[in-house]
Amino acid sequence: MKNNAMSPLRHAMWIFPLCAAALAVFYFTDLSIARMVYDPDTFFGWFFDVLAPSIAPVIGMVLICCLRVSDTERTTHPALAVVEWVLAAACAYLSADQFDKYAETNMPLWVMLVFALGQFAAAMIIALLAKPDRQALQKLTLQAVCMILVVFVSIVVIKGIWGRQRYFTMTDPLTQFTPWLFPQFRSGSMYASFPSGHTGNGSAILLLTLFPAAFPRMKKLQKLLYVFVGLWIPLMAFSRMVEGAHFASDVTAGFMIAFAMFCVVNTEWFKKGTEKLAAKL
Repeated sequence: MKNNAMSPLRHAMWIFPLCAAALAVFYFTDLSIARMVYDPDTFFGWFFDVLAPSIAPVIGMVLICCLRVSDTERTTHPALAVVEWVLAAACAYLSADQFDKYAETNMPLWVMLVFALGQFAAAMIIALLAKPDRQALQKLTLQAVCMILVVFVSIVVIKGIWGRQRYFTMTDPLTQFTPWLFPQFRSGSMYASFPSGHTGNGSAILLLTLFPAAFPRMKKLQKLLYVFVGLWIPLMAFSRMVEGAHFASDVTAGFMIAFAMFCVVNTEWFKKGTEKLAAKL
């Protein structure tokens, strides 16, 4: 299991030097690329703009629901079980809130709550049908929680330091554009270009490639999951450039942060730590 789980990741280590080389190129070409691809009024850009922020909370919600439903022997401490249910409900609400925010639907609170409840119900149905390996599911849930939280916090912190202006907010790109390498120390939504939060947080979809280890029924889908994730991430990243919300270097950096954390949660050191923690829980 160890070799099967880690082999694809070891073969993917070329991604880091490739991204580093891309960042070097984008230092000189960011602005010209942005000019070429900028087209904000497309369904392509809107689609990923709306769905990408919901990926992490949906994955978290599904895993937590599966974890709760699979605990048929009630081995989890009641207080922790309550915390997990609250987290699952919070993920459902956050997913609905993100959809409302980026789709600009302006849903009333009660509609958003119904939307969140619908997602929660769907997650519960999945949990009832999934029949996971509980021990592997515990590890996967801890991996997912750590990856999602660290990536989110890292991107928020870096955005606050860099303060790079978004392309679509520029009235004079020639004078307002700044290369990704130099922090500007400005705050506000219009100065939150580097790194891309949509790309970093949306790259939580990498976690889908770990699902077959916890859900035996998905083992036949392993290769399909790799293909799906391998297509989704670059398309999602490119959509952010089309929208003018991020430059090529922004989405590259966002992905690198997520992929680095994905590699960390797949190390033997981290897995042994999750085994000990899962045993205590």
